[in-house]
Amino acid sequence: FAWQEKQQQDLLVDLMAGKGKIQTFLAQLSREATRTGIWLELYEPVDVASTTSVQKSSSRESDEESSIPPDPMAMRGYEKTAVLLKARASFLSLQAFLRRMEALNFLVEQSDLQLMAIASVQLEDEPPAPGLTQLNLRLSFYDKASQSSQ
Repeated sequence: FAWQEKQQQDLLVDLMAGKGKIQTFLAQLSREATRTGIWLELYEPVDVASTTSVQKSSSRESDEESSIPPDPMAMRGYEKTAVLLKARASFLSLQAFLRRMEALNFLVEQSDLQLMAIASVQLEDEPPAPGLTQLNLRLSFYDKASQSSQ
């Protein structure tokens, strides 16, 4: 029964994290941005290892408290990938975009959310332009590790 339980756990992890679905997720994210009127300014991969080492070095806790347990997803053959996302639109459009992104069927961790109002330039003879908001967001997700990285 232990092998059946392990097989069921592996199936559940595969369903949650996906296999080779990062490109699918990014394509769906781009499609949702278009649907909601979002302009994606930046879509940049981030090195996950460097951000965790910075967090470790800035911590002043004892070695026992600051030790981070091994990532259970990495132990199952998945690697963590992070992308910085920068978008610009009206607040309501950004809100709709975030809601649609949460509805996508992928295990994605959202962090480092920043919203900033952007001042609009208004000419004398024109009606006031709607205000824009800039969204900065870090998205982290798992994908099956390639054979060379295992």
